[in-house]
Amino acid sequence: KAGKYLIGIHVKDKYSKENLDDFIYENYTVTVSKAKLEKVEVSYDGNVITNGEIGVGKSYVIKGYGNSENGV
Repeated sequence: KAGKYLIGIHVKDKYSKENLDDFIYENYTVTVSKAKLEKVEVSYDGNVITNGEIGVGKSYVIKGYGNSENGV
């Protein structure tokens, strides 16, 4: 989930008489990236349609190309 987080780690030696031997805290910001559609391609019989016109009753292959930091 996107937001600001404070990450903390506490350590203690197993034989220490102290409640806590050491600790560290660090701030982190988590951001969300959205996927971006770069290109849509429609083809018929292996040929890409370039004029924007398709016919009734035919089967077309539609491909979308995009990217995201996390993969698409």
